[in-house]
Amino acid sequence: MDTKVCPVCKKEFLVLSRIKNGKTLYAHCTSKSFINKKYCGRKCYLKRARSGYWTGEKANRWNGGKIDRSGYTYVKVDRKYMAEHRLIYEKNTGMKLKRGEVIHHINGNRKDNRFENLRWFPTAGMHSRIAHNLNGLNRQK
Repeated sequence: MDTKVCPVCKKEFLVLSRIKNGKTLYAHCTSKSFINKKYCGRKCYLKRARSGYWTGEKANRWNGGKIDRSGYTYVKVDRKYMAEHRLIYEKNTGMKLKRGEVIHHINGNRKDNRFENLRWFPTAGMHSRIAHNLNGLNRQK
């Protein structure tokens, strides 16, 4: 038997174990084994889980507040996610973008968010007509 200290309530608790083939096996090896090895019980585990202990920078999969959706990189700004290319354009121009305005990636690479690679369009329609006109070819007959 091993004695451990619960990181939440600081109480000591026993963990039943045995050694088989050089590995320590715990008597409570179920789907909830992480609770039985680290915490004195479910109550302390849930207290830690609900406290936000594993969120944000403390999470083991934290990647700097960036997520990927449809090839675009989103960055966490003031508790909200914002497209990184729009944020970079706003910071470099000092202009707050309105809802319908479009920032186009000149080289077509959605991950290339350098300011030199970004172009502003006032509407989505203008963006489609100018940026995606297929090398100057007009589809109208």
